[in-house]
Amino acid sequence: MNNSTSSICLSNKTETDVLVWQIGALLFPIVGIPGHLLMIITMLMSNRRRRQPTSLYFIFISLTETIYLLFIFWDWLDAVNLVRDPRQVLDCGFFYPFVRGTGFVSLILFVQLNIDRICMISKPQKTYSYLTRKRILVKIILAFSTLLLFIFHYRFSLHYDSTAFIIYGQSCRVYKYAHRWYYSIWPYIHLICRLTPCVILIYCAVYIFYNRYDENNDRKTSSHRQQQKFSLVLVVVGIYTLTALIPITILQIFNQAMGKYEFECFSCHCIENNIQAKNWKLLNALCIMWETSIYMSKFYIKYLFSSDFRYDVKQVMFYRNTTETTNRT
Repeated sequence: MNNSTSSICLSNKTETDVLVWQIGALLFPIVGIPGHLLMIITMLMSNRRRRQPTSLYFIFISLTETIYLLFIFWDWLDAVNLVRDPRQVLDCGFFYPFVRGTGFVSLILFVQLNIDRICMISKPQKTYSYLTRKRILVKIILAFSTLLLFIFHYRFSLHYDSTAFIIYGQSCRVYKYAHRWYYSIWPYIHLICRLTPCVILIYCAVYIFYNRYDENNDRKTSSHRQQQKFSLVLVVVGIYTLTALIPITILQIFNQAMGKYEFECFSCHCIENNIQAKNWKLLNALCIMWETSIYMSKFYIKYLFSSDFRYDVKQVMFYRNTTETTNRT
């Protein structure tokens, strides 16, 4: 069980931010992880999907987001005192790379997938020579290499401390020598690292959407119309991804002020009766859950709006032959 000061403060009074966290950290993994497992199984078991090199993107996106949701669920188990704090087990320097890092890798892979979609649209004659499994695997390995940035950052900056209060990091303290880096430099690097892929993602989605709707209406089939619908959904997903990732990233820029307050506040009563701290905790909880929502929904979005994918999932679930070559979306 976690006997840290943070847990003691939580047990005294269930604040709104704690309730938001406990609901989201339980609901999102329960809903998201089965979807990701179905995505991986479909991409591996469907003969049609297995022949497509881009299926590797979906497999590894689902894998990284599953890891993210598992750590969120582990954090929930700690919040309800069922297991030890993951920050204590792994230390803060390894816990946060698995959360922040896997989320970033998922974003990079999703952006790369849509860049490759643009290549397929703009240069269809070179699709088979450009989009090979080897090339895509190299891109995936490069995306995973960005985890090193997060490992170096958090190992350099944070350490476990059971007396730390929940304001922006439960049971974690920033090393004194890392204050300038953690509070003044890293938040802006992190913002750029997240904002840039989001902008590229929206550009790719708009490009694909424009291309689909710019086709000759007389030549459109039901497959083309479904591709148009899915391209519109992709634009919405891109915008939603931006709005979900940026708020929590911007909040981290202002962590220094709350970090200073946390060091000056040594009791649960002090935190519970400070309106600024309570609002800050609630805002962080809402933004973290908002961000988490994008890591649990990709399977369901693809299932709802892609009849082709929906067909393959049903075929795999009922062990039917999936060698049919019809492409709906």
